[in-house]
Formats: sequence, structure tokens, C-alpha cells
Amino acid sequence: MRLNETRRICDIPPAELDDYLAAFFLGTRQKDGSDYEPDTLTNYQRGIDRFLQDSGYGFSIIRDKLFEKSRKCLAAKRVELKKHGMGNKPNATDRLTEEEEKILVDKEVIGRSTPEALFNAVWTNNTKMLGFRGGQENRQLKWGDIMLKKTAGGLEYLEFNERETKTRWGQAGSSTRPFNPKIFATPNAMNSCPVETYRQFASRRPQEMNTPDSPFYLSINYTPTTHIWYKKNPMGQNKLANVVKTMCNKAGISGKKTNHSMRKTAITNLLHRRDSPNSSAAVVWTP
Repeated sequence: MRLNETRRICDIPPAELDDYLAAFFLGTRQKDGSDYEPDTLTNYQRGIDRFLQDSGYGFSIIRDKLFEKSRKCLAAKRVELKKHGMGNKPNATDRLTEEEEKILVDKEVIGRSTPEALFNAVWTNNTKMLGFRGGQENRQLKWGDIMLKKTAGGLEYLEFNERETKTRWGQAGSSTRPFNPKIFATPNAMNSCPVETYRQFASRRPQEMNTPDSPFYLSINYTPTTHIWYKKNPMGQNKLANVVKTMCNKAGISGKKTNHSMRKTAITNLLHRRDSPNSSAAVVWTP
């Protein structure tokens, strides 16, 4: 290995890059000299792999045999760190399992039968499928940010168009996604189709609140007397901040569940697809 490497990472041949990565995983430290958490090192590996794939590198440091050495070094480092008690986070948020999500649907906590169930369904789809963070992005979402479109073949989909403004997303352009995430309709499963759920959500809102700059999430009318289920004012921050906790309490699901639980579930599902050698699923958002 060169001690003063100047090449771009995507210009380094696999055999050399494998050596660099092995040394990195074994020796990298935080600024204060302490070790990183095991999951942080794994996230670095996945982030490097995404960058290389986006750069057209042609090899995966997660899957290809050419990078077996660095993977073994990372695995050994994780074992070493865990022996020293790292990686154990008793107060960490629990992710929602597939079984728990099914409970939420079976108990109609997520669904279309009530105003709150419909809101929960839309919020869940946005968070899981568009990759929203549970807090700020959902609070600042406007109705016009998500648009219903069709492919050339006629398949409907929802597309998130991120606004680059300092007031809504921080420094303009600094944290925007490199592409617009999409949610595709599932015509063969209309009961859970995210596009149909969105369509029903739109029909239950006051029509004057379906303008591009209207808040996406409106306060819920829990005892509606008409087909309109939502009020003309935005949903409160406390309600939006505790969506998953409220859902799980209603369904009798235990554990430390927060909005971040849904994001953990989305990231886990995404990484499983990326790591599967037989997977052809397209990645539609980046964590």
C-alpha cells in the first residue's frame, strides 16, 4: 500500500483497495482516539460501497470475493469491540418487525377504515418507502411535494420532489437527495396499495387544503359527520413526533418504539435487498 495515496478511491484496483479497507477497518479511530461503535464501521462499509456503485466501479466491497480480506477484518473488529462491551445499546430504539407491522394492520391501526388509521397508513408509506426521517421532514412536508404520476406503461406512482430552500431544508442543496424517490402502485394488492391509500387520503381532505403549499398532514377529526376526515389546520408537532409510539400503544406492541423505529425498519429492509446476491430490487432512496 502507498502511504500517501492520491488516487480517487474509485480509481484504485480491487486488490489494493481491499488492503486499504482492511487497514481502515482495523485501525480507524475517532478524533479523541476512542474506537467507533461496531455498527458505525459497518455503516462506513455500506457508505463506501454505495459511493463506488454510484461511481460505476464495477465491484461491490460487500459482496464480491475480491474484498473478502477487508470483510473478514471488519468482522473480526466487530467481534473485538463487542467483547469490550461496545455495540450494546439498551436504550436504543427498537425497530418494528414484520410481525409487529402485521399486527398494526390486522388491528386496523394502519388502514383506511378510520381517519387516524388512514393517516397512519400514509405516514408509514412516506416514512418507509420515501425514506423520510420521522421528525423534521414529515413536519415540513407540503401537499405539492408529493405528486401522483404515471409511467409510460400506465403504472401510477407517487414521486417526492424535494424543495431546496434554506427555510425548509437547511442550507439549500446541502442535504437534498440525488434523485426523486418514488412509490409505485400495486394493482394486484389494492387493499394495501400505497397509491390508492394516497388517493383516499386526498379525497378525505378539505379540497382547499390540497393546494401545493398546504400542509401535508392535517389535524384529525376523530368524529367526522361528513366524508371529510381532516381539519384545515396542520397536525401538531407532538402528534407527529409520536406516531409510532401511539400506534404501538394502541396495538399492544411492547418495546421502545419511536418514529425512528420505522426508519430503522426501512433501512434494514433496504440493506437486506442490497446485500442479497439474488436481489434485483431497485433502491429508491438513500438513508
